[in-house]
Amino acid sequence: MLQSPHLYQLIFEQAKLVQITEANLSRVIIRYWDSGFVIISANRSAEAELGRPPSPEEEEAQAATNRANDQKIRGMIRAAGFGFVPTWGGYREMIVDPETGESKLSDTANPEPSYIIPAMKLGTETETPDTTALKELGKQLSTEFNQDSFLYKPSVLEDPKAYYLDRNGNVEMTFSGLTPNDFLQTYYTQLRNKPGRFTLTEHYMAVPPRDLPEATRRYGELFWRFTKR
Repeated sequence: MLQSPHLYQLIFEQAKLVQITEANLSRVIIRYWDSGFVIISANRSAEAELGRPPSPEEEEAQAATNRANDQKIRGMIRAAGFGFVPTWGGYREMIVDPETGESKLSDTANPEPSYIIPAMKLGTETETPDTTALKELGKQLSTEFNQDSFLYKPSVLEDPKAYYLDRNGNVEMTFSGLTPNDFLQTYYTQLRNKPGRFTLTEHYMAVPPRDLPEATRRYGELFWRFTKR
């Protein structure tokens, strides 16, 4: 049986976990931007894994792997002492009607499940960010789930910018800010359980990519998709 101090600690940790998991957009923008966070996914496309167009059976096998990895990454984040906010990572493409020429921006059909991991560790009495441990966790998760990169935002006291880092911690792309609910931006991160999305500014994106990580690496491109009626 748990003794009272241990029981209180467990309740405290679970309460903080719920508080983080159910974060709203303003909390992400105001608090997490200042204290730091990581955004990462355990999801991989079958084409990226195989290096060629997959068969339907291979697509389904990778989808099953992704579902298992989505649960596994949650456990690894908790085991490292951090909480998480479930999100979708996606991009918007310009769809053109070939008959009318009318064009409109539309979200990609298959956004990628991802997670914001705030820098504050769970189960502590202080709110001091642990960005060193957070960055190492991002590198560990990238290696574990074969991710090319992850988004790392240091504490604003350390550095006001955000970065895409490869699994070794090398900078691939730099971002200067964040815009909320801007539906004209190409990339976005959207909360899964509450309304609201945001975009990191100073990255952009053509020709449909195989998956979200490839899309985010193709800096400066625009792409178009033409639909048939």
